[in-house]
Amino acid sequence: MEITTEQQMETDFDWFCVDDEAQIAHFTTAGFKRLPNSVVESIGNQATLLNYFEQELVLSSEYKVDPELTREVSDPTECYLKSFARMACRGLYSFDIETYASERTNYFRVAIPIAPLSADELPKPIRQILEKTRWRGIPFNLLSRIPYKSTLAL
Repeated sequence: MEITTEQQMETDFDWFCVDDEAQIAHFTTAGFKRLPNSVVESIGNQATLLNYFEQELVLSSEYKVDPELTREVSDPTECYLKSFARMACRGLYSFDIETYASERTNYFRVAIPIAPLSADELPKPIRQILEKTRWRGIPFNLLSRIPYKSTLAL
Protein backbone atom coordinates (compact mmCIF):
# COMPACT_ATOMS: atom_id res chain seq x y z
CA MET A 1 0.00 0.00 0.00
CA GLU A 2 1.30 3.43 -0.98
CA ILE A 3 1.97 6.21 1.54
CA THR A 4 -0.45 9.00 0.69
CA THR A 5 0.50 12.66 0.40
CA GLU A 6 -1.77 13.36 3.38
CA GLN A 7 0.08 10.78 5.50
CA GLN A 8 3.42 12.30 4.47
CA MET A 9 2.32 15.78 5.56
CA GLU A 10 0.91 14.58 8.90
CA THR A 11 3.55 12.06 10.02
CA ASP A 12 7.18 12.43 11.05
CA PHE A 13 8.53 9.59 8.92
CA ASP A 14 11.90 7.94 9.32
CA TRP A 15 13.22 6.61 6.04
CA PHE A 16 16.43 4.90 4.97
CA CYS A 17 18.78 5.02 2.01
CA VAL A 18 21.98 3.36 0.83
CA ASP A 19 24.79 5.03 -1.12
CA ASP A 20 27.07 3.53 -3.79
CA GLU A 21 29.60 2.55 -1.11
CA ALA A 22 26.93 0.50 0.77
CA GLN A 23 26.79 3.05 3.60
CA ILE A 24 23.34 3.48 5.12
CA ALA A 25 21.63 6.69 6.16
CA HIS A 26 18.57 7.43 8.28
CA PHE A 27 16.45 10.50 7.52
CA THR A 28 13.52 12.08 9.34
CA THR A 29 10.93 14.28 7.59
CA ALA A 30 9.72 16.41 10.54
CA GLY A 31 6.11 15.67 9.65
CA PHE A 32 5.54 18.04 6.76
CA LYS A 33 7.84 16.94 3.97
CA ARG A 34 7.35 14.50 1.12
CA LEU A 35 9.18 11.18 0.96
CA PRO A 36 11.28 9.83 -1.91
CA ASN A 37 9.23 8.08 -4.60
CA SER A 38 10.82 4.71 -3.77
CA VAL A 39 9.75 5.02 -0.12
CA VAL A 40 6.20 6.13 -0.99
CA GLU A 41 5.66 2.91 -2.97
CA SER A 42 5.12 0.75 0.11
CA ILE A 43 4.17 1.59 3.67
CA GLY A 44 4.85 -2.07 4.46
CA ASN A 45 8.46 -1.86 3.27
CA GLN A 46 8.89 1.35 5.26
CA ALA A 47 7.59 -0.35 8.42
CA THR A 48 9.82 -3.38 7.85
CA LEU A 49 12.96 -1.24 7.62
CA LEU A 50 12.03 0.90 10.61
CA ASN A 51 11.32 -2.19 12.71
CA TYR A 52 14.60 -3.79 11.66
CA PHE A 53 16.76 -0.76 12.40
CA GLU A 54 14.98 0.13 15.65
CA GLN A 55 14.18 -3.28 17.11
CA GLU A 56 16.24 -6.05 15.53
CA LEU A 57 19.57 -4.42 14.83
CA VAL A 58 21.67 -4.42 17.98
CA LEU A 59 23.40 -1.28 19.20
CA SER A 60 26.95 -1.94 18.15
CA SER A 61 28.98 1.22 18.11
CA GLU A 62 29.45 4.70 19.40
CA TYR A 63 28.69 7.88 17.52
CA LYS A 64 29.84 11.45 17.26
CA VAL A 65 27.84 14.59 16.64
CA ASP A 66 28.41 16.10 13.21
CA PRO A 67 30.84 19.01 13.70
CA GLU A 68 28.69 21.21 11.43
CA LEU A 69 25.47 20.59 13.38
CA THR A 70 25.62 23.93 15.18
CA ARG A 71 24.94 25.63 11.83
CA GLU A 72 21.41 24.18 12.10
CA VAL A 73 20.86 23.65 15.82
CA SER A 74 22.58 26.22 18.02
CA ASP A 75 22.54 24.10 21.19
CA PRO A 76 21.65 20.46 20.49
CA THR A 77 20.25 18.96 23.68
CA GLU A 78 20.54 15.34 24.70
CA CYS A 79 16.79 14.99 24.14
CA TYR A 80 17.12 16.29 20.56
CA LEU A 81 20.07 14.03 19.80
CA LYS A 82 18.51 10.86 21.23
CA SER A 83 16.82 9.36 18.14
CA PHE A 84 19.68 10.38 15.81
CA ALA A 85 22.26 8.94 18.22
CA ARG A 86 20.29 5.69 18.45
CA MET A 87 20.52 5.24 14.68
CA ALA A 88 24.21 6.23 14.54
CA CYS A 89 24.94 3.70 17.30
CA ARG A 90 23.51 1.09 14.95
CA GLY A 91 25.99 2.15 12.25
CA LEU A 92 23.78 4.56 10.25
CA TYR A 93 24.48 8.18 9.31
CA SER A 94 21.54 10.11 10.72
CA PHE A 95 19.98 13.23 9.13
CA ASP A 96 17.31 15.71 10.22
CA ILE A 97 15.63 18.27 7.98
CA GLU A 98 15.36 22.03 8.17
CA THR A 99 11.99 23.08 9.54
CA TYR A 100 11.09 25.60 6.85
CA ALA A 101 9.96 24.56 3.40
CA SER A 102 11.59 26.21 0.40
CA GLU A 103 13.44 25.30 -2.77
CA ARG A 104 16.67 25.33 -0.75
CA THR A 105 15.56 23.14 2.16
CA ASN A 106 18.23 20.61 3.17
CA TYR A 107 18.63 17.50 5.21
CA PHE A 108 21.55 17.99 7.58
CA ARG A 109 23.62 15.31 9.26
CA VAL A 110 23.20 15.13 13.02
CA ALA A 111 25.04 11.98 14.05
CA ILE A 112 27.91 9.99 12.55
CA PRO A 113 28.57 6.33 13.38
CA ILE A 114 32.05 5.48 14.65
CA ALA A 115 31.70 2.03 13.02
CA PRO A 116 29.48 2.42 9.93
CA LEU A 117 27.26 -0.51 9.01
CA SER A 118 27.49 -1.79 5.45
CA ALA A 119 24.36 -2.77 3.55
CA ASP A 120 26.29 -5.90 2.56
CA GLU A 121 26.03 -7.04 6.20
CA LEU A 122 22.22 -6.95 6.25
CA PRO A 123 19.90 -9.92 5.78
CA LYS A 124 18.96 -10.26 2.12
CA PRO A 125 15.25 -9.26 2.51
CA ILE A 126 16.21 -6.06 4.37
CA ARG A 127 18.97 -5.26 1.88
CA GLN A 128 16.58 -5.72 -1.06
CA ILE A 129 14.10 -3.21 0.36
CA LEU A 130 16.84 -0.76 1.32
CA GLU A 131 18.42 -0.87 -2.14
CA LYS A 132 15.22 0.49 -3.69
CA THR A 133 16.25 3.88 -2.26
CA ARG A 134 19.77 4.53 -3.52
CA TRP A 135 21.75 7.76 -3.25
CA ARG A 136 24.03 8.31 -6.26
CA GLY A 137 26.80 10.78 -5.67
CA ILE A 138 28.99 11.84 -2.80
CA PRO A 139 28.92 9.13 -0.08
CA PHE A 140 27.18 9.77 3.25
CA ASN A 141 30.44 9.88 5.20
CA LEU A 142 31.44 12.99 3.21
CA LEU A 143 28.05 14.76 3.19
CA SER A 144 26.90 17.04 5.96
CA ARG A 145 23.98 18.43 3.93
CA ILE A 146 21.74 16.93 1.25
CA PRO A 147 19.24 19.02 -0.71
CA TYR A 148 15.71 17.89 0.14
CA LYS A 149 14.63 18.32 -3.47
CA SER A 150 17.31 15.85 -4.65
CA THR A 151 15.91 13.09 -2.42
CA LEU A 152 12.39 13.18 -3.84
CA ALA A 153 13.29 11.35 -7.05
CA LEU A 154 15.14 8.51 -5.29
